[in-house]
Amino acid sequence: MDGHDKTLKFVQYASKVLLLIGKSYNHVEIPVALIRLNHLYTVLRSARFVYRLGFWINALSRVTTHFRTGAYRSLSPDSYERFFEVLDMAETWIQLFEGLLQDFVILSMFHALDPEINRKWRPLMNILWMICLKLNGLMMARNYLERKRVIERAKSSPDLTETDKQKAQEISFSFQASSADNSMLKLEKKENIIPLSPMSRPVKVITHCSERRSGIFNPDYGTPSDRQSVVSHKETNARRISSHELPEILCGLIKYTGDFAYCYGDTMQVFGRDGTSIQWIKATGALTSAILAIHSRWTKMFP
Repeated sequence: MDGHDKTLKFVQYASKVLLLIGKSYNHVEIPVALIRLNHLYTVLRSARFVYRLGFWINALSRVTTHFRTGAYRSLSPDSYERFFEVLDMAETWIQLFEGLLQDFVILSMFHALDPEINRKWRPLMNILWMICLKLNGLMMARNYLERKRVIERAKSSPDLTETDKQKAQEISFSFQASSADNSMLKLEKKENIIPLSPMSRPVKVITHCSERRSGIFNPDYGTPSDRQSVVSHKETNARRISSHELPEILCGLIKYTGDFAYCYGDTMQVFGRDGTSIQWIKATGALTSAILAIHSRWTKMFP
């Protein structure tokens, strides 16, 4: 469903960009094509508002899971990891309140509730949205810096010689040789292959999942036994980071920049500071975010 929403978002803000371009060249008489583009933009905007109803359920599921499993009392002993776990949990609470406010605001916009709710509470909803984006940006930057450090350490480490590699394997094999289980010995022999290049050596990288996770579909979110959704230690190597993971993170950072521009433009409009420049910022930011989101999903479906 999220991929469907991003496709609608792309069409919506592509229409908005074409509309802004058309208006800049037609100041007196508005062509029929621009009127139709405006209708398309308005309809898609309303459709995507309806789709966003109930997003707070995912955040509520994660919050209740934290309490049920005692995850709040089982944070990582490492202060660095614990800091980002707390940030993740704080973001979940903010998403919950933002999602609840969003439902009231959307229903108010459609006059299912008092229209004054939209006027009074929309600014607070946008502020919470902006805070979530800033926290998300911090965690994305953390992932990027962690991987850059792995690459730098690998580049500064010397390559293993064949002699060093053989000695390391002999130590591992001699330790396992004391075991009576020969199958275990064979298994350890296979696993203890040490690459000569430091770029290919396996390392564990601290990773924070910065996506908005669907907690309702993952009841183990944030539990001490399943920390994958909060802070995990992902096994990889510097070569894979350089060729695959860093480009993905950079695409994510560009998408984040688009989201932030979109949020900034929308917030300025909510606070009454609308104008052509703000509309351009919001439209181009949303369009950038939609293109990168579709690209990310497309590459996962067709690697």
